[in-house]
Amino acid sequence: MKRYPALPLIICILSLFLQHLPAQTIDVQANNYPTWQIANATDETCYPSAAYVEFSNLTPGNKYDYRVFFFLDGSNIFGQVYNEELGSFIDYNNLSDLPVFTATSNDTGFLVPYRATPDMLNNLGPWTLTLQARESGSGAFEAQKTLPDTVGSGEEGTSEYAMGYLVFAGDDPGKNSGTQGLRKAVAVDGSPVRGMYITEPNDIDEGYPSDGGYYRLAYPAGTYPTLRFAMRTLGNEPLGYEIHNNVTIGLGQVYNPGQPQVFVYIDGNNYPLWQYVVGSSLEECFPAAAYVNFTGLRVGNSYTFTARFTRPGLETYYGYIYDPGSDGFIEWNDGSNLPSFTASSNEMAFWVVYKGEPAMLEVDTPFGEWRFSVNISENGSGIVSTDLDLPVTVGNKEADGYLMGFLEAPSGAEAANFENKIMAIRNNSSGFNGIYITENNNVDDGFPINPGYYLIPYPTGEYPSLEFQTRNRPDNTVVGSTTQNGVTISAGEVVSGDDALPISLLSFAAAGMDEAVQINWSTASEVNNLGFEIWRSFSEDGQFEKVAGFETHPELQGSGNTNIRRDYQYIDRQVLNDITYYYQLADVSFEGVRTFHQIVSAIPSENSQPIGIAPSVYELLPNYPNPFNPETTIRYTVAGDRFGRQLDAPLQITLAVFNARGQLVKELVNSPHYAGHYSTTWNGTDESNRPVSSGVYFYVLTSANFRQAGKMLLIR
Repeated sequence: MKRYPALPLIICILSLFLQHLPAQTIDVQANNYPTWQIANATDETCYPSAAYVEFSNLTPGNKYDYRVFFFLDGSNIFGQVYNEELGSFIDYNNLSDLPVFTATSNDTGFLVPYRATPDMLNNLGPWTLTLQARESGSGAFEAQKTLPDTVGSGEEGTSEYAMGYLVFAGDDPGKNSGTQGLRKAVAVDGSPVRGMYITEPNDIDEGYPSDGGYYRLAYPAGTYPTLRFAMRTLGNEPLGYEIHNNVTIGLGQVYNPGQPQVFVYIDGNNYPLWQYVVGSSLEECFPAAAYVNFTGLRVGNSYTFTARFTRPGLETYYGYIYDPGSDGFIEWNDGSNLPSFTASSNEMAFWVVYKGEPAMLEVDTPFGEWRFSVNISENGSGIVSTDLDLPVTVGNKEADGYLMGFLEAPSGAEAANFENKIMAIRNNSSGFNGIYITENNNVDDGFPINPGYYLIPYPTGEYPSLEFQTRNRPDNTVVGSTTQNGVTISAGEVVSGDDALPISLLSFAAAGMDEAVQINWSTASEVNNLGFEIWRSFSEDGQFEKVAGFETHPELQGSGNTNIRRDYQYIDRQVLNDITYYYQLADVSFEGVRTFHQIVSAIPSENSQPIGIAPSVYELLPNYPNPFNPETTIRYTVAGDRFGRQLDAPLQITLAVFNARGQLVKELVNSPHYAGHYSTTWNGTDESNRPVSSGVYFYVLTSANFRQAGKMLLIR
């Protein structure tokens, strides 16, 4: 019989290795769960809450189950978690029916609904909220998170820890509510969050005064000078907020904020931080643009919106907003002429164009910090959303301490690839300081030549680099970016951007190999691009030297003028292992103008692995939005070959929608694809373009060696 003397040692080493693999973890941030919970006399009146839970160190493809309970001591452990598949709340110790999810990546996060039980009524006050997770069938719960929580009650006779309720606009299923159909998370009262829940519909029938949905939210009884309602997506992204003043919530009583509730939100990277204002004329106050999200809209209803500025401490507002209907700028409070739109879905987002006015310079110390806001009202309702309160800095070419010059965007023939686009500019990683719209935007006021945002104001100074990011209108998706080094902006002077934008760079990366460095980059578009150069240094701020150029390396030759994505690769073999190298990409135009882009680094070593120029895995991403009405976007990735290279020939790909019975509803894609990232939309119609009914649908991506499905919910 053969003997394997090394086998016990191998088993021992393998065992130690497995023991040190990172176990899954669970976490809940402080503002992602409610700090108050209610316990009443029946399960149905123990109104649920929701926590945004983050799971980490997962194994893609494996199943995990989780539970939620409240802990006081060894004999007081209670709680129920919602199982969406079973459509009911499950007791924490019912291990066979706990909710389960399949990991699609190493980390994920989602909202977990849970509730207290009547058994907790005799011990109102501080409890410990506990969330646990484990790999299904593994036995012990490896991941655990404990959080402080306070349990109160709305039952008659409760004095300490008394609770009342908030009931939102979606409570009456018969109403055309602003929140109905949104399926969003709402956080109440700022930081820390004291209540979180999910708006309707969520198909949860238990514990509510009417049909399925989180209609009633328990909240501590009392009088609040202000109460803030902040709306989030189910992915926990902020959407906006509104504030109610002098709110009184009595024991077991209901406070209804009323309707409609329209939330306005602008991400910090989607509006300019600087505003150019002069006192001579409105036309010389250069416009800006902000990408604004509106949610809580009622489909079919019309809304009016405006934008305005105010100085901290002032009660006066200033500003003008662009109205596409009249092709002009309207004063912020000219209610009869302000721009308006009709809601086609509960949530909409688009670019709002606005500018300051000369009257702003008549206030004391006019330059410096101002506040910018956008609000919206439903026509005929008399209710206006709460203002956003965003910081901006006002300056001009003569403002001491706040001097500004201008950057010029491409114009004429060079602008062809930038028509109907957004340009964002920044000089460091903290965010985008300037945002504007390139031609063609039909806005005539405030520009030196024909319609188009050709000049954008920007603070004076010497910038080691400026990043120009190109985005699509109207969806604000990033097309690419490019960087210009050594930019000096002087007061009132114009720095031409025509030569700064020969390419839109999608990506630039370097990875170490054995005595080599592999460099990959992709462009979204190219304008007059002769070719590329690779520059190298031993430090990020050191002297860079050119190591390769398009003149001697055919793989570095540019594509001239193109709107099609192009992928490039260069391998630097003149390097030594275990040394850090820094690389910078430059492109050269037909006119000989050289533009440098960002710096990346890599360390070659014997055990390094190269990166692929094409996606390495197939992927079908979740559709967005979901639920949706009237349309949703589906994104997917087609992989390259096993070495991460582009495919030699295109691969046939199909993407189709099926109903819950497995019947084909519509084929969205059926065509050859090279490796890359793609997206398509479904507008809720069948093959004959007839609208389909509300319900659950499945989208299936299929190729010769890949098949994956996703689930989406259409709500009419």
